[in-house]
Amino acid sequence: MTFVPCGSIRMSKRTLSGIGPAAVAALALLTLTSCASWKRVENKTASDPFERVSATLQADVDTVRQTLLDLPRTPHHSDDMLPGFPDLDLFLVAPHGDPSFPDDGSIRVNLNRSPWMETYLGLPPQERTQDIYLYIVTDLFWPSDHIYEEGPAKFYSDFIIHFEATSDTTTRVEVIEYLPRIWVGKSFQLGAHGPCMCRDQRWVEQTKGDRSALLQEIRNALREES
Repeated sequence: MTFVPCGSIRMSKRTLSGIGPAAVAALALLTLTSCASWKRVENKTASDPFERVSATLQADVDTVRQTLLDLPRTPHHSDDMLPGFPDLDLFLVAPHGDPSFPDDGSIRVNLNRSPWMETYLGLPPQERTQDIYLYIVTDLFWPSDHIYEEGPAKFYSDFIIHFEATSDTTTRVEVIEYLPRIWVGKSFQLGAHGPCMCRDQRWVEQTKGDRSALLQEIRNALREES
């Protein structure tokens, strides 16, 4: 279980240089007194974030990969939490090499937020060229293993799908979460545009349940295609 302070102040250097010490102290006091309690976040399953989720599917790499790339995309325009894991068509998709696919440099910069990605980076580059990136650019939240204030936290994450040919007709598919995060309400923040009650986003560990759910969605897509 993790306790995190409610309403933490976040200020840019530019903002700090433009206000005096007394104003900073007053804003800090306002932030602390505006919170009746600390925010409590916990993972209800406590699964090992480094545990890998994969399966061998009865299709060659090209078939599995193209099935995901060809899926129609459905726009999503609501910040209401979905009842369960999203359908595949709610994600955007990018093949390896696309500008949207995180390069090795970007992944390394974010290793403190997704340390399990170090295992992925350890794979030879030529073994990752067929991989696919599923990502979110709009508000898309679903319940996960993370709990906030006695209820499911608004969870969201991007995913890398890694493919490995195990024969001419079978493919090992591994699902990896990239930058999983939760939205735990709002907090008082000072940014470049001044003070605001802004979205309070927290980085969390990857969860086995979400990766397993995505793997099942991939299985379903292949069955529908065949």
